[in-house]
Amino acid sequence: MKTLFKRCAHSAGASFLASLLFVSGSAQAAIEIDQQPLLVAQPVPGNMAIIGSFEFPTMVTRAYKTSYSTSGEYVGYFDSAKCYKYNYDSNEANRYFYPVRVATNCSNTDEWSGKYLNWSTMQSIDIFRHILTGGYRHVDSTTNTILEKGVQTGQGASGNNFPDATISNSTTVSQSTPTNWSSVVARIGIAGTRMGNKMRFASSSNRLNNQNPVAYNPATHSNPDSNTVYEVSVRVKVCVPSMLEGNCVAYGSNYKPEGLIQANSSNMRYSAFGYINNNSNGSNNRNAEGGIMHARMKYVGPIAMNDANNEITNAHAEWDSNTGVFVANPD
Repeated sequence: MKTLFKRCAHSAGASFLASLLFVSGSAQAAIEIDQQPLLVAQPVPGNMAIIGSFEFPTMVTRAYKTSYSTSGEYVGYFDSAKCYKYNYDSNEANRYFYPVRVATNCSNTDEWSGKYLNWSTMQSIDIFRHILTGGYRHVDSTTNTILEKGVQTGQGASGNNFPDATISNSTTVSQSTPTNWSSVVARIGIAGTRMGNKMRFASSSNRLNNQNPVAYNPATHSNPDSNTVYEVSVRVKVCVPSMLEGNCVAYGSNYKPEGLIQANSSNMRYSAFGYINNNSNGSNNRNAEGGIMHARMKYVGPIAMNDANNEITNAHAEWDSNTGVFVANPD
């Protein structure tokens, strides 16, 4: 009797487990498990701590160090599918590139390829800013947004951190820059020299090394001299209503460039930490170690959730909900 009971129990148990696995497998395919608590009115936000490396060499390193390819993918402040022209002004702060048409061959007078400008000018910090926030805004008004590339401090070795950007194919040169030279060499950094937001370009590295630059002005340099070194300020006008980039978001009849932080501001809170760069007592006798909190965990968008998990207006929003313009001191 005991043996029979054990056999039946074993058989029944096996059948039950088999059926349970079968049902469980079917349920997994048919039922989607909610990833949020079931008894709250709104989804519970996630918390993200951004721990960035914003010092040398990460910040100043040129983003693209491989050879230029017209079929390559180069992310940055410029639109790779557009051609740009340069706005010169006697006041350096008012110099910038602006889009003129959608094309891959930018060989018209005074035109630059957006793809080439991304490849030759973007630093690692620019890609970081572009993806997370839409870019660093030099001008941020209701109707106008001009982005500016990261500051080049001159720290590091020229060949390793910011190698020259060289194109030796005359056809590619004419389709990417306003020159008709057989080659063009662009430079955004020199070891020991603070170039800031500038890019210099010439027909050879030797000229870049030995000549002082001239501020490039399309009105007087429509046919750039191959014996001259020119300099431009790397800023770009974006979200022009008739020529929008893919990350432009509407605010009324105007647009602003946005990144992942803005896109997820309703379901995510953010904080920011960084490295303490304090060598005041010498690199071998640091008086501070670890990290520092730059921004405490918070909602950054126009809407926040209170303790009862209800939507409220965020008193510390970091951009205007009507215009998209960043708030200078949200806290």
